[in-house]
Amino acid sequence: MKRFILLFTSLCSVNFSFSQANLVIEAPLNDNTGGINRGPNGTAAHAFLRGCYLVTQSELVNIPIGTSLTSFGFTMSAGATGAAASGNFTVYLQNTADVTYQKGTNWSTAITSMTTAFASVMTVPLSPGVTTSVAVVLSTPVTYTGGGLYVAYDWASAGPYNTTAANYLGETTTFPLPAGG
Repeated sequence: MKRFILLFTSLCSVNFSFSQANLVIEAPLNDNTGGINRGPNGTAAHAFLRGCYLVTQSELVNIPIGTSLTSFGFTMSAGATGAAASGNFTVYLQNTADVTYQKGTNWSTAITSMTTAFASVMTVPLSPGVTTSVAVVLSTPVTYTGGGLYVAYDWASAGPYNTTAANYLGETTTFPLPAGG
């Protein structure tokens, strides 16, 4: 059985161990647009941040049905500077047949039917001017059923905070916010 790792807007690579393929899938594809508000950027302005996105089936075509999703992450065009910022980070996942974002803007409603896949500490990496990624291993893997995937996260940090925000890569051409999630 193949095991895949889903890495939200991340690097692509292949790693083999124990005769199981571990693939990192970039979804949605990065269109070289950056932003400090796509994920926890490590600054005091992001002491608290929540987001919910729809990754469509067409962006997940490289993942076979029945695959266990075991990791989640972000790619940054530039990491933060200053002190390393850590915070409580929770990732929620849900398989869906939706082709457009349907979760709405109410956080409690959006995550109601989602699986809590990770709830622990994450650190926003320090890497000024360098593309970098941060990934977490899901404590509760989710089996991909072949449609789209809702991805939500919740971040809270008490500091210390970074002096310069991390800048996340993403895709804004196909699903511009707020309709994209």
